Amino acid sequence: MKKPKALALLCVLMCLAMVSADVLPLLANCQTQAAPTEKENVNGAYVVSVLKHGQWQEAGRLGYDMFLKEKCLDLSGWLAKNSSAVVKISQEGGEAAHLDSVFLGGEAPQSVNCDDGILLVKLSKRDLDLANAAPDGIELMFPANRSNDILTVTGRIEGKNISKEPFKFPSENTYREINKGSRFYTYNLNSVSKQLTIDGILDEINGIEPFFKEYCVPGSGHPEGYIYCWVMNTDEYLNVILDVTPDNTMDGDKDYAAVYVNTKAGLKEFKVSVPETRWGKPAFTYTDKVDYQHKIYEFKIPIEEIGCESSESLQLAFSVYGTVGPGEYPMASFNPALAYNPDKYNYLLVYTNQKLYGPSSYKSEAAENPGGETSRTNDIGIVGQFISNTAEAQGSPFLISEELGEYIYSRNADYPEVAYGDNIYLVVWQVKDRYNEVTNIMGIFLDEEGNPYTDVPFTIVEDVGDIYENNLTVAYGEEGSFLVAWYSFFGTDPGDILGREVKFDSSDEDKCVISNIISICTEESAQVSPSAAYSAEDHKFLVVWEDERDYTSDENCPFSNIYGAYLKRSGTGELAVDEEIPVYTGKYYQSEPSVAYNSNSDRFVITWIHSEDSKDSICGVLVNENGSVSQEETKLIAGEPDDSTAQYYEYLSTVYNPVLPDEYFSVWFIDSNDEEGPFGMGQQSPNTLVPSGSSCDFGKSIYNIFDPKLDIACNTNEGNYLVAYPCIHRYPVEYPAGDIRPKADTTINNCYIKWELIGEAHENPGIIQFKVDDVIDGYDYFEGDCIYYGVDESHGILEIPVERFGGFSGEVTVTYDVYGNARDPWDYEILGDYPTFSGSESEEMIRIRIIDDDVVDPGKYIELLIYDAEDAELGDIIRAKIYIDDNDSATVKFSSSSYTVAENVYENTGKNYSEIKVLFSGFRPIEASKLFSSYEWEEEETVFSVVYETFDGTASEGEDYTAVSGLLHFGGEAGERTFRVPIIDDNKDEANETVNLRLSFPGQEAQSSGSVEGDTLWIGGSPVTLSTPKTATLTIIDDDTAPSRPRDKKDKDKPSVAEPPKETPPPVEGLPDDALVDRMPGYIVLSTPVKINTVSDEISLSCNTDKLAGNPGHDARIYYWNPEVSKWVALATYPDGSGKVKAINDGGYKGWFVVFGVIQPHFADINSHWAEQLINRMNGLGLIEGYALKDSDMRVAKPEQKVTRAEFIMFVTRIMNMNPDNILLPDITDSETESTLTQSYTDASEISPWVRAAVAKATKAGLVPFEGSSFKPLEPITRIEAAVMVSRALKKFKDFKAADLNSFKDSIDIPGWAAGQVVENVLEGYPDNTLKPNSHMARAESLAMLMRLFIKGLGW
Repeated sequence: MKKPKALALLCVLMCLAMVSADVLPLLANCQTQAAPTEKENVNGAYVVSVLKHGQWQEAGRLGYDMFLKEKCLDLSGWLAKNSSAVVKISQEGGEAAHLDSVFLGGEAPQSVNCDDGILLVKLSKRDLDLANAAPDGIELMFPANRSNDILTVTGRIEGKNISKEPFKFPSENTYREINKGSRFYTYNLNSVSKQLTIDGILDEINGIEPFFKEYCVPGSGHPEGYIYCWVMNTDEYLNVILDVTPDNTMDGDKDYAAVYVNTKAGLKEFKVSVPETRWGKPAFTYTDKVDYQHKIYEFKIPIEEIGCESSESLQLAFSVYGTVGPGEYPMASFNPALAYNPDKYNYLLVYTNQKLYGPSSYKSEAAENPGGETSRTNDIGIVGQFISNTAEAQGSPFLISEELGEYIYSRNADYPEVAYGDNIYLVVWQVKDRYNEVTNIMGIFLDEEGNPYTDVPFTIVEDVGDIYENNLTVAYGEEGSFLVAWYSFFGTDPGDILGREVKFDSSDEDKCVISNIISICTEESAQVSPSAAYSAEDHKFLVVWEDERDYTSDENCPFSNIYGAYLKRSGTGELAVDEEIPVYTGKYYQSEPSVAYNSNSDRFVITWIHSEDSKDSICGVLVNENGSVSQEETKLIAGEPDDSTAQYYEYLSTVYNPVLPDEYFSVWFIDSNDEEGPFGMGQQSPNTLVPSGSSCDFGKSIYNIFDPKLDIACNTNEGNYLVAYPCIHRYPVEYPAGDIRPKADTTINNCYIKWELIGEAHENPGIIQFKVDDVIDGYDYFEGDCIYYGVDESHGILEIPVERFGGFSGEVTVTYDVYGNARDPWDYEILGDYPTFSGSESEEMIRIRIIDDDVVDPGKYIELLIYDAEDAELGDIIRAKIYIDDNDSATVKFSSSSYTVAENVYENTGKNYSEIKVLFSGFRPIEASKLFSSYEWEEEETVFSVVYETFDGTASEGEDYTAVSGLLHFGGEAGERTFRVPIIDDNKDEANETVNLRLSFPGQEAQSSGSVEGDTLWIGGSPVTLSTPKTATLTIIDDDTAPSRPRDKKDKDKPSVAEPPKETPPPVEGLPDDALVDRMPGYIVLSTPVKINTVSDEISLSCNTDKLAGNPGHDARIYYWNPEVSKWVALATYPDGSGKVKAINDGGYKGWFVVFGVIQPHFADINSHWAEQLINRMNGLGLIEGYALKDSDMRVAKPEQKVTRAEFIMFVTRIMNMNPDNILLPDITDSETESTLTQSYTDASEISPWVRAAVAKATKAGLVPFEGSSFKPLEPITRIEAAVMVSRALKKFKDFKAADLNSFKDSIDIPGWAAGQVVENVLEGYPDNTLKPNSHMARAESLAMLMRLFIKGLGW
């Protein structure tokens, strides 16, 4: 029977928890200091300098943490008397820094050097209206008539480690992921009808009650205050306003707010931040709620995006991040239990989380990675936490059961136990109504990720009486079978040991089958504290317990002994007691037995607490092979009964270690009643049970004596242990001098679970792969090494989970390549960087925004390939393919509504016609099975036809042009067709004249492939529409100035211009190596040079296909002759399928062109990529080489891989020195290279040898734009950094006009150092008028920018 000491101590905790708090004064006295002391925990410092003799001289430093504090510095001796003073305050160290006020001698500053209109006002009053510390410091001028030279600074500086936990509403969602199972508010559409203008002014809410108002206590140094929310709607939009008064700092793009709508189609998130403005905008402003600037968020969410009817009610939840939340709540965690999962290399910790009395009696610091302590959670009940094999928390705590009352000592869930086997956890616990003295035993099955198999827990047994403390045990058998045993107490019955088999059954609706109650021991005396283990060899459980059957009134009789019973399956297949055995029947008090099974020797070990005259010890015995126990073999494991020091043991737990054969480890709570106080102890013992090695202790000075239950589990993969124990820290509040936070209670309880590794921690970074999760919206199936997704173009953000399992040692960054024919950023955008796992995370997301455009581009897909996970292994599923279902209609139209042609077109081009383009968008979606294979569309026959025709405008047929009409034939895929309008060049001096052009579908009888309805042709179920422009105008520009004369009839069909003069073409045979700008040796001539005198978008030339076929390994490529450098320059070339080749004239060239056959590598990953031709051209120019594939002649270009700073500088320097006659970055010596790098960069040693010379040359030339003193060679380059570097390089060739980037809606994100640095036409924006200057560049995008340097700089 449990000794009464623990109950008395629990009563003490109740009394302590109800002590009321005295509120301390708001402000402490100002503390004068010259520099932060060593004991002070500061994140950074404000350096105070004074202006003397025209120079800034440091006068002292003031250290700060994240909490707003007032500190003072005596500047006597630094400042002249009776004269104005200038002081500079600069930040050193830490992260975001803020100032509330600055006074000198009690006087506010008169002026500030970088005042934005309100900075001086902010710094002149201590009122929580904070100002950001300026990067270059703030210079303040103070008046001469001050009383003294004491500088008083109120400020804060944040550290690097800041929790990412937002405030969530309803508040029950805090510290939990918001999903379909979360708590939601209900909003009835049209209950508040109101328009919203997103302008940072909250006029719309006048007279409207908030949708909710929650008082929030941040844990980050920000002020306490209310977060207000208003919800309104119109027919088109759901309008939401969040007024976040606790967030009084403006810290860039990391802060956000989100609205979650729980719809039938799934949970939808609408997020707003500085860079994310699709659904609204944030603002930093003043409102009528508080007197200081703070954050507000305005949302304008289209109703159709939500996907609901106007009569529906909406289920809404919200989150706000900008201050860490929440702060202080009266919660306590205790009664831990552990189970180890050898399949996932991790532990599941379960424990009780309950409220204490008194709103200020508990202290907790929110932590992203608690590193050995339970992090904060508002969940009340049984809570779970996964822990890695290296004792790092994995993810956040999660709620297992809510079936309990709100406060301790009422109706509550407590004393959880957990067991694991065959990919299943069974968690069991007591639910006790203390007022009615009734206890139920509850349970739930969890999968390996902690997800419950059922929505609610199941009842194992009802009303087992008024049982107390830890009288419940669970053990796993085999084939999904668990044994649950408990102590049951009814009225005058002293107590029995009962049990039930609980078996997991996936086919059962409740997922479990529960047996009848098993009477394990029902002696008339009391039996308590059961413990169970299972023998897989003999297929039987052993349950042991504390038993009072041997108690008599004799002085030397035992108060309680240890008994046990074996349970095996009977002939009917049910578990039943097979045999009862005495374990120890000696004198004194034997209690709290623990049993473990040795799988190597097929023997059980039983340990227990032996109590004698207030001196406890740990004893144990090995069960014989025949199942009996020899009492004389009992061993003393720890403690000496004759020790003079009284010691009290409790909550013994013993485990077996199969990695170190025949080793056991026991842990228990000890209160030695000496000055060391209570703590936990552990002891290792071999098969003889004689202690080996020294004992270990843990939890000194912090152990929770009031609820001391602890537990241990063995890592059966690596042979070490994890112990979890409860801690309590009750101490007086000590506020630092100058701390101006509102003060809490004078004493604080901190009740939490701590865990520690015992034994060596083995490094195991685990396995990385894509996670199969059919709950993810868009998931389709997985096969082989690939997981497939299918999403509509309007899907929004797709989250693809990547999982880590089998080990969690260290940080792991997962890198992947992106393939496919979808284009970034026109078809999709990858959000964020590569996923990085810390030791606490088992899942990360790759987030892809699917762009919903108006372009018909069916068959788009993205393929992700994980190719590296640092030290972690790659799992089986390393590819993810996403098929994007296009939602746009197919159209046919003219490429333009107006065309022009010179009347003397033949004289200029050698062609006597104008070519008119007709575009078809394509309409046939590609099947997923074909899309995700090497399938290629074969050349297909005509699917439909379009009629084109001309008719007179102001031009006359036969005099100004020749009328044409006919059919254009299209297949199923997107493409273009052309027709020609012949132009007649007369000698009349006349106005420009027009020809009308028209498209139509053939009549029903002529259109065999479909049916025509007006401007729509139906082919099967797919419509093709004549879109605008379906009519166009061709304007003939007159070229005549002489008086017109009648033309002879015989001259009617002759051109009226002379033949172009003959000109000698440039050489093509026997060229020197440097005359053909192509890095691959060997070429053949496939055409004669052709002179083209006008600029066109494309160049089309015929070539000798027979000669090309006889030279395998060569590819046809069009070259342009650059007369300035006397070189042939390669263009991006592709075959047009008719024996000709076409080239993209991206340089706007005219002059001589020719087709050469050249040798160049083939890239396997750019087929159908938007940059395919660009990459081929840059390869031909020798700027990129790609990456070789193992055992293949093919290479990969990795077009979507991010470009590092080092790589981009190498590209730029290659282009700068491409013209041997004009080397812009001359070579430098090795010593000059090293000197330049070491003097310029603190991380010069990290720059690889292959790029060191290039970086040094670029640095000397002033091309490197990176901020700070480090180069960071492996960091991906941003768009603005690349643009500035290219712009500086261009200026080495000639002057260029600076670009005006202010028209872009995110121009505010352009760093100050880049202002005016970018020249025109270097950095292009996106279709949504954003620039995304700080986004990292992919290789394909960087090549497009480098091509502008090539063309604009070299002029090639």
